[in-house]
Amino acid sequence: MRTPVLAHTLFCMILIVLLPLSVLAQSPFNLTAAEQDWLKSHPKIKIGMMNAWPPLNFVDKAGQPQGIGVDYVAVLNKRLNNAIELVPGPFKQNQDKVQNRQLDGLMDITQRPDREPFYIFTRPYMVIPHLIVGRKGDDYFKTEADLSGKTIALEKGFHNVTHFRTKFPLVAIREYDSTSAA
Repeated sequence: MRTPVLAHTLFCMILIVLLPLSVLAQSPFNLTAAEQDWLKSHPKIKIGMMNAWPPLNFVDKAGQPQGIGVDYVAVLNKRLNNAIELVPGPFKQNQDKVQNRQLDGLMDITQRPDREPFYIFTRPYMVIPHLIVGRKGDDYFKTEADLSGKTIALEKGFHNVTHFRTKFPLVAIREYDSTSAA
């Protein structure tokens, strides 16, 4: 459900989307009075991030959030008095927390029609191409259809599992708990 709180929270994430990291670090913020008031009344903005999706977002061996998205938030936080608190966790868990109002927003979620009733989306701060990775010296897979009769590794809970099951039923899928495990 769209709410004013979520809309204002996502205002901060829009800044990440619109500005390259180097520009974000240097350019002044010109927040409206309403935006400044909203930030004063919301000193902590909890944003869910994936805990195992390197190099985008992940938790290192010391338990600290790391990654490209985390770097954007760190620069943004310098300008927002550390208002954004990143909450690492599995994607599905964080998605549920946003829908149950335990988190204010979610990083790195793909816009799809089935999600539009629940979220307000910004423009992507980066585009991640989907590709097929195979063993060196083995068969070359130019298209998804070339995977028919083969087994692929995918992370549980992501749309690509549904995509392959519906559009390429001859591809066997082995699901894993994380991208790195897959």
